[in-house]
Amino acid sequence: MKSAIRLILINLLILAIFMELGSMAYIHIAKPDIGYKSTLPTYIDFSWKDSFVTKHDPLSPHFIDTTYPWSTWHPRNAVYRHKMSCFDVLMHFNDEGIRGKVPPRDDSSSVLFLGDSITEGFGLPEDSTLSGLMAGYWGVPTLNLGVSGHIGTTQHSMIYEHFGPKFQHKNVVVQLYLLNDFLENDVRKYESAFQGTRYRPYRADTSTPEQIVYKGSLADNQYSWAKYFGFRAKGNRKLVKYGLPGFFREYGDNIFQKLFSLTYIYRMMFVMKNRMASGKAKSEQVPPELKYDAYDLRLMEYDLKPIMATVERFGASVTFFNIPSDAMFRQAGQDPAIHSRYLELERHLDSVIGGGRHRYLSFYQQVRAEKLPIDSLFFSCDPHLHGRGMNRLARFLRDARDPR
Repeated sequence: MKSAIRLILINLLILAIFMELGSMAYIHIAKPDIGYKSTLPTYIDFSWKDSFVTKHDPLSPHFIDTTYPWSTWHPRNAVYRHKMSCFDVLMHFNDEGIRGKVPPRDDSSSVLFLGDSITEGFGLPEDSTLSGLMAGYWGVPTLNLGVSGHIGTTQHSMIYEHFGPKFQHKNVVVQLYLLNDFLENDVRKYESAFQGTRYRPYRADTSTPEQIVYKGSLADNQYSWAKYFGFRAKGNRKLVKYGLPGFFREYGDNIFQKLFSLTYIYRMMFVMKNRMASGKAKSEQVPPELKYDAYDLRLMEYDLKPIMATVERFGASVTFFNIPSDAMFRQAGQDPAIHSRYLELERHLDSVIGGGRHRYLSFYQQVRAEKLPIDSLFFSCDPHLHGRGMNRLARFLRDARDPR
């Protein structure tokens, strides 16, 4: 009996070694994008001592800041290096956590940009962000109030309420991304959206939309950046590489799981998980942003109406546009029914905005009219607009509306 158990254990060990070697070979040769940085530890290489640097290098371009009602914002006075396989850029944030140039507060010709990671300029240098490009195209000062990380229209209204009165401005541009907005604005979908871990505000419901409730954990994987990246403050220093002392100090209570996270098998699991998720998304008959109902539209209307009302008090106007997901573009190009349903969605958005001095612009219809290939818009390693795609969006806004 003992010899049989020993033989099984030896075979399992041999199998694990071969799996580790195979995973290591694949990772080094194929160099796949493994997954979100927040879920993959980077303390892979060990030394006998912890390694610190004195340069301030934030853990993430966004973090939980409970001093702001919208919860997610940039670190102040910081520089963050944002790197994936298809881009490598630096993001600079000022003393208010804003990326890019800040216009004079009394310049009434300024244009404020609200949005998520697309407006923030995910993977792009600062002069290639939407606000950076539009400053050149429109010839007016611009302010980039975009932020990545669990942001939707509820937070757009809060960010504008906070920063809008601080800057005189003539126009506001609001970028929507309905793939996230419909999913994450709806508290009914909280548990299914990212396993209910994303900390953010929600409207309680459409009967009491002025009531804000907060859901999600402040210490979940998405925000335990220091824990997952091996950064720890020590005076004015940052721990940039775990040695054995730091590893056991932080992870001694869960040592086996963390040791497993150092293996290539662990990283290979993320590759497979992402491939399966991508395959599932591509096989779905209906893109996620089309899975909305009247409740989602009412929530969005409640979020956007205060922005428009406040802007009108300043004598300004709002331009809205949505960036469809790459899956939406692809499926609409193959299925006329999906195309028709998306046009219906845009009619709903136009009715929510209500016309007048405010406008909803359809970037989707412009892309379709020009028959632009999807690869000419999005990064190869991530579903965000790359430099050429952002420039095409900027030229679309330039031609569609001049705020001067």
